[in-house]
Amino acid sequence: MRKQIYRYPLALFAAGLLAACSGDKNEGIDKEGVETVLPAQQNEVTVMTLKKTTFSHELVSNGKVEARQQAD
Repeated sequence: MRKQIYRYPLALFAAGLLAACSGDKNEGIDKEGVETVLPAQQNEVTVMTLKKTTFSHELVSNGKVEARQQAD
């Protein structure tokens, strides 16, 4: 009786292991890189001349900044 109790979890574990290891292999598919996703047009840059004036905006920094994802 005791041995039958251990057979079911072992059989379920083995079935799960086989199902997880037998997935589709996508090694032959080319990955889309940044070069294929971004358009090939030139970036437009605008410039302005700086003038010496008073800065009327208060900068408040009271904490740490964290990223949710790492940039490529």
